[in-house]
Amino acid sequence: MLFQYGPFLRKLSGVVRRAESCAQGSLKHASVSLGMGARDCAHAQTGFDVLSLVYALFFKILACCVLLGLGATSAQAVTAAGVPITNVASASYTLSGTTVTVTGSVTLVTSVKTPAAIDFLSYVGGTSGVPDTLINQYKVSTTQCNKSGGGYVPLAAPTPPGQSTLVLSGVQALASSSLYASGDVVFVRVTDYDQNVNPNVMETLDVTLTASGGDSEQLRLTETGPSTGVFVGYIPSASGAATAGDCVFNIGGNQKLVATYIDQSESSVAITAAALVDPLGVVFDSTTGNPIDGAEVTLIDVSTGNPALVHGNDGKSIYPSKVVTGSTMVDSGGTRYVMGSGRFQFPRINPGDYKLQVAVPVGHSAPSKVSADDIRKRFGTDTFVITAGSYSDKFTVLPGPALVIDIPVDPSSASNTSVTIKKTAGKSEVSAGDFLPYTLNIRNNNTYALTSVHVKDRLPPGFRYQKGSARIGDVQIADPTIGSDGRDLDFTVGTLPSSTDVKPEVVLNYVVAVVAGVPLGQANNTAWVAGNVTSNTAQASVLVKDDLNRERVILAGRVTLVESCRDDEKDSKTTPPQPLANIRVMLEDGTYVVTDKEGRWHIDNLRAGTHVVQLDETSMPQESLYEACEQNTRTGGRNFSQFVNVRPGSLWRADFRYMRVASCMRQKIHVQDRAVSVELEAPVSNQGMSVVVGWPAGLKVLPHSVLLDGKPAQVDLNEGYMVLRLGRHPKQWSHQLTWEFDAAPSDKLKLAVQVQPVNQPTQRMPGMVWTPGQADVQQCSPIELPSAAVAAAAAKNEADSKAAAQAQTLAAQLQLIEQLPYDEKWVAAADPGVEWLHPQLGFSPALPLVKVAVKHGPKDKVLLSVNGAPVNPMRYEGTVSNPAGTVALSNWRSVDLKDGTNLLELTVQDPDGKVLLQERREIHYIVAPAKVSYDSTKSQLAADGRTAPVIALRMLDKNDKPVRRGAGGDVSINAPYQAYSQKESLQNEPLTGNLGGKAHYEIGEDGIALIRLQPTTQAGEVVLNFDFGEAKTREVRVWLTPDLREWVLVGFAQGTVGHKSLSGNVESLGGTSVEHELFDQNRIAFYAKGQIKGEYLLTAAYDTAKERGSAGSTVALRQAVDPTKYYTLYADSTQAQYDAASVSKLYVKIEKAQYYAMFGDYDTGMSVTELGRYSRTLNGAKTEYKGDTTSYVGFASMTTQSYGKKEIQGQDISGLYRLGQGNIVVNTDKVRVETRDRLHPEKIIQTQDYARYVDYQIDYTDGTLFFREPIPAYDANLNPVYIVAEYESDSKGEAKLTYGGRVATKLDSKTEVGVSHVHEGNAGREANLTGVDTTVNFNETTKLHAEVARSQRHGVDDSSSGGAYIVELTQNETDHSLKAYARKQDMGFGLGQQSTSATGTQKMGVEGQVKLNEDMTLQGTLSREQKETTESTADRTLAEAKLQWGKIGVGLRAINESDTTGQSSESRQLVATASREMLDQQLTLRASAEIDLSSRSTTLDATGTSLTSSSTGVSAFPNRLQVGADYRLTTQTTLFATQNLSWNDESRYTSTRMGMRMQPWMGAMVTSAVGTQNALDSGRLYADLGLVQKLKIDEEWSADFGINRMQTLRGAAPAAASLDSGTITGSGSGSASSSDSENGSMDYTSLYAGLAYKDTIWGGSGRIEWRNGQLSDKFNILLSAERKLDDGRVLGGGLTISTVNASESRSRKFDARLSYAYRPLDVLNQDWMWLDRLEYADDVEKSTSSHSTTRKLINNFNANWQPNRRTQVAFQYGAKYVFSTIDGAGYKGYTDLMGVESRYDLSRCWDVGLSASILHTWLNSSKQYQFGVSTGYKVADNMWFVLGYNQAGFKDPDFSGAGYRAKGLYISLRAKFDQDTFGLNKRRDDMRAVQY
Repeated sequence: MLFQYGPFLRKLSGVVRRAESCAQGSLKHASVSLGMGARDCAHAQTGFDVLSLVYALFFKILACCVLLGLGATSAQAVTAAGVPITNVASASYTLSGTTVTVTGSVTLVTSVKTPAAIDFLSYVGGTSGVPDTLINQYKVSTTQCNKSGGGYVPLAAPTPPGQSTLVLSGVQALASSSLYASGDVVFVRVTDYDQNVNPNVMETLDVTLTASGGDSEQLRLTETGPSTGVFVGYIPSASGAATAGDCVFNIGGNQKLVATYIDQSESSVAITAAALVDPLGVVFDSTTGNPIDGAEVTLIDVSTGNPALVHGNDGKSIYPSKVVTGSTMVDSGGTRYVMGSGRFQFPRINPGDYKLQVAVPVGHSAPSKVSADDIRKRFGTDTFVITAGSYSDKFTVLPGPALVIDIPVDPSSASNTSVTIKKTAGKSEVSAGDFLPYTLNIRNNNTYALTSVHVKDRLPPGFRYQKGSARIGDVQIADPTIGSDGRDLDFTVGTLPSSTDVKPEVVLNYVVAVVAGVPLGQANNTAWVAGNVTSNTAQASVLVKDDLNRERVILAGRVTLVESCRDDEKDSKTTPPQPLANIRVMLEDGTYVVTDKEGRWHIDNLRAGTHVVQLDETSMPQESLYEACEQNTRTGGRNFSQFVNVRPGSLWRADFRYMRVASCMRQKIHVQDRAVSVELEAPVSNQGMSVVVGWPAGLKVLPHSVLLDGKPAQVDLNEGYMVLRLGRHPKQWSHQLTWEFDAAPSDKLKLAVQVQPVNQPTQRMPGMVWTPGQADVQQCSPIELPSAAVAAAAAKNEADSKAAAQAQTLAAQLQLIEQLPYDEKWVAAADPGVEWLHPQLGFSPALPLVKVAVKHGPKDKVLLSVNGAPVNPMRYEGTVSNPAGTVALSNWRSVDLKDGTNLLELTVQDPDGKVLLQERREIHYIVAPAKVSYDSTKSQLAADGRTAPVIALRMLDKNDKPVRRGAGGDVSINAPYQAYSQKESLQNEPLTGNLGGKAHYEIGEDGIALIRLQPTTQAGEVVLNFDFGEAKTREVRVWLTPDLREWVLVGFAQGTVGHKSLSGNVESLGGTSVEHELFDQNRIAFYAKGQIKGEYLLTAAYDTAKERGSAGSTVALRQAVDPTKYYTLYADSTQAQYDAASVSKLYVKIEKAQYYAMFGDYDTGMSVTELGRYSRTLNGAKTEYKGDTTSYVGFASMTTQSYGKKEIQGQDISGLYRLGQGNIVVNTDKVRVETRDRLHPEKIIQTQDYARYVDYQIDYTDGTLFFREPIPAYDANLNPVYIVAEYESDSKGEAKLTYGGRVATKLDSKTEVGVSHVHEGNAGREANLTGVDTTVNFNETTKLHAEVARSQRHGVDDSSSGGAYIVELTQNETDHSLKAYARKQDMGFGLGQQSTSATGTQKMGVEGQVKLNEDMTLQGTLSREQKETTESTADRTLAEAKLQWGKIGVGLRAINESDTTGQSSESRQLVATASREMLDQQLTLRASAEIDLSSRSTTLDATGTSLTSSSTGVSAFPNRLQVGADYRLTTQTTLFATQNLSWNDESRYTSTRMGMRMQPWMGAMVTSAVGTQNALDSGRLYADLGLVQKLKIDEEWSADFGINRMQTLRGAAPAAASLDSGTITGSGSGSASSSDSENGSMDYTSLYAGLAYKDTIWGGSGRIEWRNGQLSDKFNILLSAERKLDDGRVLGGGLTISTVNASESRSRKFDARLSYAYRPLDVLNQDWMWLDRLEYADDVEKSTSSHSTTRKLINNFNANWQPNRRTQVAFQYGAKYVFSTIDGAGYKGYTDLMGVESRYDLSRCWDVGLSASILHTWLNSSKQYQFGVSTGYKVADNMWFVLGYNQAGFKDPDFSGAGYRAKGLYISLRAKFDQDTFGLNKRRDDMRAVQY
């Protein structure tokens, strides 16, 4: 009815608004925004008057008719209570020509009270298809709201989502509502005729609205007209934080709204109404009521049969028509909709008829066969909302939010699911142009065959079926029927054999092509069996990635200094621009990069659209001021920042050219009576300054009155003048010098200042004179500037001098052979006497030899011994005497030292034998450190992002002696910190790998090692872990302090208004980013950092457009990406850093000294304790404090992530190593390599942390690792080596809260107590861990450490709990050491991060040693261990005492073992070890024995009776005998032989190994051996060969080589080899198992060889690896080379080949790359900048069931052309050719991407831009295109106004229903802001000598 005129009314309201605009005197603005002239506005005003009159008259007539129809009852509604009403009726008629009138009357009295009613309404104006009976037409007046603290205020006219702002003077169409969506306008109606007191006035009343989320608002409603008794009001809703009384109704999903009205006429009765917000439907199990995640719910428009058009909460953005329950959906506007378990939602849909199509996970079927009545009986009438739509039937939607519909699904069983279908994809990731095979396994669950079976398949957008590819088995079948959009497939499968058939499963294979228009990210494919049979819905997902760089942006630029901005750079006479190095370039999200030595920089992986590039002014040279040469619409009047707005895929340039601007020094003299002040101020730095003040004769300066900046000044005070000398000043300095005379000055005061600017000669400032009568006098004197070239040269010379000095200092520190000054000249000048000159006490030699120098008389006799033996005469260099014959100098070279303490004894005798000097000196030669301590005096710990932090550590041995100079090793550093060497590896050698890339330390003088970190802005705790061998690990924790810097702010705000026109397949359009990215969206983004109150540092970043990271996304935790992801080479040596990393929109961090609190990405950092360890990478809140007595760390995160861990044994090759888990969350991986004791695998001998991108590469999608060097299977002692990888995976479920922390306090100087707690939330399960720990340091050598913890885990299917404790007492004295311990870890304990080898064990014991004398040590051990498994419990008690005398040891051991079966055993053993060196240390004999003295065992017979018998050996400690010998043929070659024998009553095992170890050259080690393994039942003869070579050939060349061979010559490895395990019964191996491991006793051969070269021009490396194993063969080739053609051109290439051949499968991956970067520094050729990468990939996968080959040739090319400073053009061309063979059929296709973007500056205030791109898949001629034009205008400083037009779409000529198009005109206003915008720092713009 009336509602059918909705379009007409919308037009009318538009005319009304334009008329109002005219009436308000805004004709000009209305004309601009609406395209109307004054004439149109005048016409609109006239039309409005006429139509309003007609419209009002129509409704008045209608109202009269309604009132007449209501009769007397209606009269009560408008008449006061208690009024009598008489109704008179007359009837007239004519009878035979006579008029007869009959009259009658009825009198009624109105009721005293009328009941009130309240309800909610929704706006339905402009919506078609709504029944007339549901619409109410009301005149709505301005509603008033009770503003908190401000009384009632009028609300603005409401704007319903997707509609224009309502005109309140008109009549609104409203309908009753019980459902709302966030963002709706909430209307409230109260009907209370009692409040109609005055029939001539529109009266008001008050209501209260409350939401279950906490918001509450009070509204004052106005009557809809005089004398209606109906009151209507409104309030806008939002989804923000609830704040009562703010006049915005903040509501959230599934909240309940209540409207309350107090009816005063009914004794103040409260009348209420209720509604729901953002209702979510739920898919649930019809038998249990549990929600079902992973179900796909598609909304189908019945009128078209296609997926429906759905909008988001704003009524404009496109929302997916297919959602997955329990997931998070995102509409085209970027709004996220987080749904709980089983939940789904369609926010806004047009009125009409719809139905729901449900695809459920395996194990369920839909629609349900359980009736609605049965659902209500099972779960209650109010639990679920069951309608026709719940069973995929049609339902009708009325205006407003969609109805609530819950969907029951049935669990699958043979009775209700006839067919089971499974779907798999042949690849885990694809990209446009690829071909992808799908496999469907279809099984009939019935005992009879099914005929005429059809399979429905729904492809993801951008996937196209390939004709002729469908096969069942090896038989080709007919192509499926394909829907109009190319995505719906209908396969005719035919007959399905019965479940009893020999082959009950049908396998359907087909191939799809990925074409243009495919969205990036996860692509889900679903399939189900159609018809009368029921089946599950199968799903397969692949990740769509970008091969052609079509989504992200690369920014690059250069920062330079020019002589003059007016010079033409291409003029050969012009001085070339000088590069500015180490300048910090920042973006609005906290990303920053530091320019290289040529001033170049780049940042990749940026989202398209608007950015602000800004320089950190504090990183600019401080000796002058600077003026930017470019002034245009993007710079916006700022010297240090510029806008960048760039389309996807572009390479855009953002250069900064500066000219130096002379500044001035402000000088001021102020005199007030006797007080004088001199103020000096300048905006630039200087190297020094002197100030001279002169005064009239006779005046005296009062003592102690001279102050500088309020403090006593150091001045030269003389008669009539004083001199103040000042040192170096930073940028922006000021001083005030004050003093008092003894009398007021009566004559002139004179001021003279001299200043020495940086890299310039001293300048004398013009003098100043104050004369009496003046209050003050001031001037600003120019500071002269040299030329840019001179300044740059001076700066370079200064930098070179500093570098040379540092290099010289370092060289002196690392000088291994000491250089003594004692020569003939020294002797000639020396005084007579006797003196031991060198080595002095405390000298620490770098090598195992030392020089000795002694001064004595020429005839004296000098005797020197070391360690009790005379020094080898061959070490004596001779004696030198002075010409006078009074002084002689004796020298010894290379006196041999042993490891440890060496005693040098010197005796000097005169010719008569009299002792002139007898002295002993201890020289400590320490090879390996045992202790490490932090040295604060030599450390630099500022985290300022510019300078490299330096951590000084002192390395000591066990006796606290410094370790020798030159020694070194590797160190592990916790993320996000990295060693500086790793930065250099990434920057300088992106292709050639990790030459020198590992974190390494080298020891200098006094045992000091300086560890240099990469510059960072992340203050916090750096954790350094050292492995000193022999299971000795040490940890040092150092806190980097925040840089209390001045403020920096980088940000912009962007607002866009546009008109979008959408057409075609809106579902496909909604699944892409096209509609969302047609215009730049409204956005605010900023990054800020600066000090607060001089003690806090605040870092904050916020971006409304921030994307959430995942395995396939471009934004991830920590933000970092593989530096070679887009281009391998960029012709610079920079790498982006991230100061505000957060996958959320917000990052904030507040810091002070050793404290911070933050929200963003972080590592939990709970690694102090063992039982409470919890190390994960998350996004959320974290705080940490490290005080002198108290410390704490706490974190919390709402996350869908789950922790994962994988252990894989090395295989002597670089890879591939599979983690067994795909879709890993980016940047959450932590990888280390552990070497474990082969006899006691719970003991970790060595640990080495590996750095991402430096030491290894990771594929997050497939979950694979590839290392830069081979990972050995065993070390030299046959201890196994394991890769341990920890990572996070995304469950894609509902986010759960994970939180935890640790608090520690020092009770006194010795005792610290800590408490830890972790709550881990995961979908379907939760866990808690609580622990307490304490550490007591009784003194420097004695420490007690204890931990106790308990954990509980609750899951849907299982639960577990357990406890653990650790108590350790350690004492390490010089002459003895002691360790007592007790520890237990239950089987159910832990959160997956604790040691797996300790699970189910309880250990306690004591071990120690006492040094009886220099040669004798007594050692002892007493322990008890219990091992619990699910089947039994084992128990062992061990006692051992051993006396070690030199190299001979003898002892006794007692062992008792038992288990729960009643079996027990005990043994007493003799333990002995011995070694002896013979034949001048050429032969070394070794022997060890563990021999039973007595043993017995006890078992239970069938009756339970104990039977005791004698036995030999205990299971884990059998008799062992080992003898061996090493014979050193030469210094490089040693023969060795080892014989092992192990036996007990049940088994006997022998092994023999003999061979040769050889060091044929420096850096090489060869091991070759033959061995045997024999037992009672079998034997094995084997040979092994090992060679490890690392060779530094010269300064350029280095090489490595390795070979390991294990070959069985005869027999097989005996089972009795387990006698050598050393593991308690029931404990297992204790090591990780892996499907990748082929080691142990298996035969294999591994070989690798590598070669690397590096000089200033060339760099390259190559490696070949081969492993032949029993289960598979692997082969790798890795080659790379890089050639620096000149300073701006670089060429590089790389090749990787990896093959795996197994018995039933074969794979090969071939990848070759050629990269070129062109960024010339020559001013005549720098117009062009371009990057290119050519890649060829050849992948082969072959198994018994399938065979596929994929070959790709991909080239990516980006260029940037800047012919002049006003023009910039970016070009892009990407091409990809694919040839795939899948199961014998060939598929090929060509895909290319072309793009261009340009911008031209018409003037400083105007610019024009153009962009276009097309992605073309030539296989089916599908095209995805984009085109745009724009013009920009500088409205004001930092403001850029843009008017533009964009068009984007997709075309597929094969499927007309697949295409779509979006186009529209837009205007955008962008405003950037910085620290100067808000005056955050003190600035003086009046101190430039020249104003521009």
